[in-house]
Amino acid sequence: MTVIFLGYHFNLMISLVDFGLFYSSLFFSSLAKIVLSIFILITLLLFGNFWCGYLCPLGAVQELIYLIRNLLWKLFSGKNDYDQLLISQKTKKTKILKYLSYTRYLLLCLSLSLFALTLSQKYLDWDPLAYFFMLELATSTQIFIALLLVLFSIFSFRPHCRYICPVGAFFSLFNKISFLKKFLPLRLYNKCDFGVKTARDITCISCNRCCLSKKSKKNSKKLPN
Repeated sequence: MTVIFLGYHFNLMISLVDFGLFYSSLFFSSLAKIVLSIFILITLLLFGNFWCGYLCPLGAVQELIYLIRNLLWKLFSGKNDYDQLLISQKTKKTKILKYLSYTRYLLLCLSLSLFALTLSQKYLDWDPLAYFFMLELATSTQIFIALLLVLFSIFSFRPHCRYICPVGAFFSLFNKISFLKKFLPLRLYNKCDFGVKTARDITCISCNRCCLSKKSKKNSKKLPN
């Protein structure tokens, strides 16, 4: 639903370009963006990175691509759920992937710093959130980035969200607050193959892969936040 309405129909998302518009005091000319920003801010304060986990259209597209690959894996290989196999594997790769997720913060700081120094939007408009759902207006470079995003989503779960997205990195900082996150689905963080430890971990994008089923939740102790 978010892909159809927030993505293709309204193209209503927050991207690095909007950060630049806010810095230039031009952001407030869009009522829709103001309403969306207020909504996102409220959910960030109450639940942490709720937007990335549940509502982001680009995140949903990546999940859909990975889900289709997952279904094809089960159909043609006859083996167990590929995604669950990944989650169950606790190797040195977990730490590596966790460290790689901090590249989002490097891109966030670098992009905003260069924009603040030059006021050139070219340091912001690389963000796929700004153009993914209107590729007919995108440049050849942006289209190439979008195609890479789709390609990597076949082999990795939400790769842009985990390693690239600067907006998601900013939103994840609110995991440290998240007053009501305890009311969200219970997560088994020791099963996270990306090294997330607690609900307040700033590398957590609330992807729900480690959420317990209702049946398991009844027999589980509450995990620390």
